[in-house]
Amino acid sequence: MVSQHDLTNSKLLKAISIGPQQFGLVYLHLLSLMQFSFFQPFHLKVATKLTNRSFVLYRLISSQITYLTIGLAYTLVQIAFKIDIYSAYPGKSGFVVFWVFTYLMLSALGGVNENVLLLIQTLMPNIIPVFQFFWMVVNIAPTYYPLEISPGFYKYAYCIPIFNGYEVYRILLFNTWKYASLARNVCVLLSWVVVTNMLLPLTMKFYTKKKNEQSLGKVEEIKRLKKLRKRAKMLSGRATYLITRNTTHVTRKSDNDGTIASNIDINSKNSSTSNSENMVDKKP
Repeated sequence: MVSQHDLTNSKLLKAISIGPQQFGLVYLHLLSLMQFSFFQPFHLKVATKLTNRSFVLYRLISSQITYLTIGLAYTLVQIAFKIDIYSAYPGKSGFVVFWVFTYLMLSALGGVNENVLLLIQTLMPNIIPVFQFFWMVVNIAPTYYPLEISPGFYKYAYCIPIFNGYEVYRILLFNTWKYASLARNVCVLLSWVVVTNMLLPLTMKFYTKKKNEQSLGKVEEIKRLKKLRKRAKMLSGRATYLITRNTTHVTRKSDNDGTIASNIDINSKNSSTSNSENMVDKKP
């Protein structure tokens, strides 16, 4: 006989548990994007005061500190909303475990964002919003339904950060079987963290090289424009001189023509006067 009692864990029935599994993942993704945009102007100022090697170390360490801080704040928010994060690991260890896994997810997401956004900024800055939207959808979409009943296309979720963090949260919040996927989830997250941090110095080197080339190109363009402007000024000055010279020449010529015409008029008048006088003298 089938029992009429509902054996579902009461924690699964709490609507507040949806927060870290759905909306919380979106917030983590947005925070990993925003921290890059927020701190980049500050990083550019620091870059002028450090050597290349020191700046790379600074970027690696400062990023991890940022992810730890954001992860701590996110964990405290769960406690503020009275979400039981101690189900799988009771006591203080539950807080630390939740914080560490949140940090790993942020570090994995942030590492991808930093590498890709640096590349896009040097090559095609206009598609940054497209990448941000695409990366968020790719990460969040597989978490809405179990992969067992989803199309095979979504199996890529096994190798992306958000889905593995999502499975870890299910274990921590509902105390499900830890050996089902926890080892795989941790390995995937750590792999993303290690690979993206190893690629970051190379990406930064490429970014610096391209920016220097763009700066040199701008300097050369400015020099070329200055030369063109100087040449234009010289040509305009030459043209002004020629115009002034021609105008003066025409004016002088017209003045000379006017003088000659006036002399001719005077001479004609004088001749007509003398002729009239002669005619008067010839009369008897």
